Parts: sequence; structure tokens; C-alpha cells
Amino acid sequence: MRLLFMTAEYPPYVWGGLGRYSHEAVKAVRRFASVDVLNIPSYYRTMVVGESPAGHRLREDEDGLVIHALFDESLDLFRTDPHDLRRAVDDVFRCLSREILPHLAPRYDVIFAQDYYTAPLAVRLQLNGVGDKLAVMCHLPVYAGFTYFDKPHSDEVHQALEAAGVRLADIVLVPSEFAKRVLTMTHAVHPDRIHVIGEGVESVMPRDRQVVSPGSGQVVRILSVARLVEQKGWHYTIDSLSALRRMGVPFTFSLIGCGPQENQVRDLFRAADLDGVLQHIPRVDHGTVLSMYAEAHIFLSTALYETFGLTVLEAMSGGCIPVTFEIPPLVELIGEAGITVPVGDTEAIARSMASLATNHARRARLSGECRRRAARFTWDAHARALVTLMAEPG
Repeated sequence: MRLLFMTAEYPPYVWGGLGRYSHEAVKAVRRFASVDVLNIPSYYRTMVVGESPAGHRLREDEDGLVIHALFDESLDLFRTDPHDLRRAVDDVFRCLSREILPHLAPRYDVIFAQDYYTAPLAVRLQLNGVGDKLAVMCHLPVYAGFTYFDKPHSDEVHQALEAAGVRLADIVLVPSEFAKRVLTMTHAVHPDRIHVIGEGVESVMPRDRQVVSPGSGQVVRILSVARLVEQKGWHYTIDSLSALRRMGVPFTFSLIGCGPQENQVRDLFRAADLDGVLQHIPRVDHGTVLSMYAEAHIFLSTALYETFGLTVLEAMSGGCIPVTFEIPPLVELIGEAGITVPVGDTEAIARSMASLATNHARRARLSGECRRRAARFTWDAHARALVTLMAEPG
């Protein structure tokens, strides 16, 4: 099988979970199929211009082709005039035809588009004979207008593109049952058309941990990994940590992530007098992140909207216990391997973290359950499910 994997993030142009997914999924699928990658960065002007000149970057090795299409037009997609979608797609496709298409295979069995941004371009490629079938992965379906606050265009554009991709695709995929419910509700899609394939995780070798006990003088190590955007609910994180401090529980807090709200988040920590416990690491290689999962005791997430929770899964694979808000995809992912509390209840989050700090047996049980539950999610299983589904006739 020959597969063209289209994405808006792929190393080195990565600034969110889509880039992590794309890198791991391509690596895994290449064990079962031939995969070429076409990356068209969606945050081009803010994230790429100034770092790389416009044009395309091509890398071909034994694993397949990777093309980064760094056109000026790639960020103007739905930005200059967000309601003239046809013209925007025409502009980008013209650049693709001139500079990129000659490098692609004569024909692919499947064009696999990641999310709403690349879906219209994938449709155009299919109509021009580049691929036999079109598969669309909806990573972040629109839900009551609640999506990423820092995406490059409005919710109505996101929703229009998402609807078009779902309607025209031969295969529609989502990462969770929650995302499936959102698509069926928002776009009136029959649930039989939507396939749920959970994401995967690398194996994080657990180490022996010394459980924090009352009066031991040790501190609880709390970790969060996320973009610094409003959707992640950072004011709730700060309120939770402030409540934990009032309970007299000693702790440190490491935050890995960057984003448009970086200065505001740091100001909030300073205003709450939490500077002394905060270790902020804007960017770090993924191997270091995996090591930090294995060293932390608690993974704290106050995100208000997710459709899977890849960082939560990675933390669980290292035995790091998640404490999160009770949003459907995280409840679905965590099961009995962590603690979820009602959205906005920061006192409940603080009480849960305090309980983990002082209850040796509970921490040991949940840490083991985290590793066992995470072991169900592998990139190999994800890739096998994708290839099997795409190979089906029809």
C-alpha cells in the first residue's frame, strides 16, 4: 500500500500535539506500508517565517519522502479572506502543482489528511488523480464553538472545512468515542461511518519511586505538559496549586510548554506567589519529556477541551498519576487509573493531590494501574488498525 500522509505539523515544524501524532504515526505505519509525507504548516507566518525562507524542503531516504511546503500562501489559507475558501484552496493547490506534485508518486492508494486544515487540499489532490481513496482524521472536532483559541481562523471556517472533509472522505477517523459523538452531533454523520482508533505511546520504563509520606520532608513532584493557550485552563492550575499550598503539602511544579499566553501565565504564577515552586521549560526534546514523566508523581491537567489526551497517556505510561477535570475524553482514557473531578473544582483537585501525597497504598495502586492501562495503547496497534481499515475494499 502507498500512502500520502498530509499534515500541518511535522518535525522540525512542530508546535502542538498534531506534530507529535504525525511523527509517531508515520514512523509506525511505515512498518506496514509505504508512506510519503506532505507537510503544509498552518501557523506559517508566526512559527516558520523568519526561521526558514519560503519554498519547499524535500528529504528522501530509505523510509520515504518528506516534503515541507513552506509557501507564503500556506498561512494565507483562510486568513486573508476566510470566507473565500475555494480561492484559498486554489491558490495553495497552484503552488503545490508547480513545485510539489512532480516529486510525489504517480498515484497513492490512500491520501490521509490530518484534521480540517489539510482536508480541502487532500480533496483537490484526489480529484486530480493523486490518490484512489481519501481518509480524514478529525483530531479536534468543533464542539459548541469550543476549540483552540489560537487557531489561525474562526470556528465557522473550521466547522465548514470539517463538514466538507467528513462528507467527501471515504474513511473518517477520530481518536476517541467522545470525538465520534461530537461529529455525529455537529455534522449529522451516521456513526457507522466514523472509526475510532486511539493514539499510542512510547514505552516509558518505570523506576522505583519513594512514596512521599507525611513528615518525610520530601516534596510531591507535579508536572504539566501543554501549550500555553486559554483552552488549557491555566488559571485553574494556579488556583489548584495555591489550594494545595494552603493545605501544607510541600510540592514542586514543572511546566513544559510554550504558546501565545506564555507571559500571561508567568504573570499569574508570580501574582499567586508561586514563583518558587515553578520550573518552566518552554521547549525540550521528547526524550527528556519522557524522562520527566517517569520522575514526576502527579500529572496535572486543567484542560477544558480535549478529544484524546496524548500527554495524559504518556504520563500514565511512566506511572505518573493523572489528576484532571472530568471532561469526557479524559474520563474515557484514564478509566480507574487516575483521578477526575468536576470541571472548575480546584479545591477537589488540591484534595486529590494531597491524598496522593499522603496515601502510600493508593499511590502505589494507581501508579501500577496507569502503566497497565497505558500498555493497551501502542503506536504499533494504531498503525495496524489504520492500514487494515485503509486496505478494505470500497
